[in-house]
Amino acid sequence: MRRAILFSLIALLSLSICSCRQKKIIPAKKEPDVQLQVAINHKSIVTFDSTVIASFFATYPDLSKYRRDVELVYRKYNFHPIWFDEKGVVECSHSLYSKIKELDKEGVASVFPYHEKIAGVFEEEIPNSLTNTETDIILSCLYLFYAEKVVKGVDNKTSAALEWLLPRKEVSYETLLDSTMLNPKLLDKDEQVLFRQYYKLRDVLQKYREIEKHGGWNLIEADPKIKAYKPGDTAKAILQIRDLLFITGDIGQNSGSNKYDTELLAAIKKYQLRNGKNAQSSITPALIKDMNIPVSERIKKIIINMERCRWISPEVIKSKELIFVNIPSFKLNVFREGIDDFESPVVVGKTMTKTVIFSGDVSFIVFSPYWMLPPSIINSEVKPGMAKNKNYLESHNMEWNDGQVRQKPGKNNSLGLDILQYW
Repeated sequence: MRRAILFSLIALLSLSICSCRQKKIIPAKKEPDVQLQVAINHKSIVTFDSTVIASFFATYPDLSKYRRDVELVYRKYNFHPIWFDEKGVVECSHSLYSKIKELDKEGVASVFPYHEKIAGVFEEEIPNSLTNTETDIILSCLYLFYAEKVVKGVDNKTSAALEWLLPRKEVSYETLLDSTMLNPKLLDKDEQVLFRQYYKLRDVLQKYREIEKHGGWNLIEADPKIKAYKPGDTAKAILQIRDLLFITGDIGQNSGSNKYDTELLAAIKKYQLRNGKNAQSSITPALIKDMNIPVSERIKKIIINMERCRWISPEVIKSKELIFVNIPSFKLNVFREGIDDFESPVVVGKTMTKTVIFSGDVSFIVFSPYWMLPPSIINSEVKPGMAKNKNYLESHNMEWNDGQVRQKPGKNNSLGLDILQYW
């Protein structure tokens, strides 16, 4: 049943930018004898049975993975066509085809099997070799293909390997679709399908692809002897930074000046905030290294984060109270009724001891809690320290606890005075 529900979601996605007006008449071959003529709403509509579906997947084996979903949905609709009537394919089908043609905008590099067959349905210059029933079934497969690539994302095993332990909550897409039928205005609200940050990243992806198309940006050649550039400084590197920030849109106009002026300062802070960093006035080697990341790498990161957004329930942002930890910027924010109510610095793991990505409910908060050291730190730091100093644990406010090492609460606790511990 849940697989049929997934199908309903995709109907919602494609319908979100179309109406149900009829458009193009599809040239059709003679239908198989198993089809029947039935009267629905005083119109003559062609129906079919399960044998036609079996025959379709025998002809198009590369779509076999969708067979069970297709059979479920057509049984639900009593084997009536979904995308097709006596006038041809409905306009919504054209919207779906447009989405498939622009999958790269969704950060997806994939081609629908038998795309030539689909093209024949919509492209005037390409002959259409499909019957009306085949057209309807292949469009249903196209929906499921779109769901698989754009909405569902990678499987749980892959996401766990990437250390993103976000629970994938089941959503009743059937209920969502029914609600949309009652209120068509909901069709324009993308956020109800995917986490809203996904759509912001999608827009940025197009921006960076345009930048890449025009050659990207040049590397900044900083003087290795200078520790940091500060407001008022002049240098060739500052001119190069100004050029880059003009390309990225962080500065409105390019004056061509090599002086670190107030306009460039505002752009530097904008760049840092936009990339999840603390806004500082000094242009450090680390910041220049970040700016020198090629646009192609930026695009890859955007696509990866679009994938991650597919795993996050869009309902999360609707929570009345929400704690959000931004690991790259070392910040924690508390949102109440959608308003950023509190901000605090946080300590996060290093490359070898990464902070786990997860979501969950907060039961209570403990300040300066016991910290259970992970085995990696015990093996790499604690045990060597104990070998050199028999009082190592005591001097670090630590103790053994059921075969594990933990640091006791207190002002010197590694988790800090204002760090939130989830239990």
